[in-house]
Amino acid sequence: MLFLADKLHLVRYGRTITGDDYWALPHGPAPTTVLNVLDAVLRGSVFPGSRALLSAIEIDDTVKHPRIRATQEPDWDCLSKSDIEALDLTLERYGRSSFKKLWKLTHSMSAYKNAWDQRGTRRSSPMSFEDFFDGDHDVVDGVLEEVREDSETREAFAVS
Repeated sequence: MLFLADKLHLVRYGRTITGDDYWALPHGPAPTTVLNVLDAVLRGSVFPGSRALLSAIEIDDTVKHPRIRATQEPDWDCLSKSDIEALDLTLERYGRSSFKKLWKLTHSMSAYKNAWDQRGTRRSSPMSFEDFFDGDHDVVDGVLEEVREDSETREAFAVS
């Protein structure tokens, strides 16, 4: 679901909500930083912000794939109006979808398929933000060009 919201926001506004990078994993697209933080929490690791995160979620680890549920309202001030719009629309469109339906949807998207096909013998592969635009009916004219320009600028001024 987070991938779908980030993808929607990217193709409409030129940036993702999370600012995260996505990788194609066997069960679908995954935001790397978010996944790493959740993995650390599930392992019981302590890191800056872990106590705050643990106080805001409930983890059901009695099942094969742990389920995480929010236990408090989010801090809406951390999100822009367009972030909230994209999250709301994503929930409206896909909130009642089964895992199987979401799996089929995300695995059929160019961004996922291209990355998955390029992984070789690895279990995962980075996804290209440019591929997020391919075949998406939410694309706003000119946004892909902005994303490309932003990427080129970041590369030109990257600190090694």
